[in-house]
Amino acid sequence: MSYWCHAGHETRPHLASDVAPPELWECAICGQPASENRETPPAPLGVAGASHKTPYEFLMMRRSEAEGEELLNEALEKLQASRKR
Repeated sequence: MSYWCHAGHETRPHLASDVAPPELWECAICGQPASENRETPPAPLGVAGASHKTPYEFLMMRRSEAEGEELLNEALEKLQASRKR
């Protein structure tokens, strides 16, 4: 089974035989959504040429906004303290 993104990249994930394949899959090359329909793949997300998620986006997938802001502020404080030395 192949999935195709808007840029024409082919991704061939290995799926268990007893599960239904998902409608969309993330392109392994550019990170954009891909579908099984090569002629009409899904539209790209975000800015053209943007690739995978940022570390902040991964963080926000696992944390609430308040937790994310707290961790970001802690990291900024550490950075500022290291620059003062």
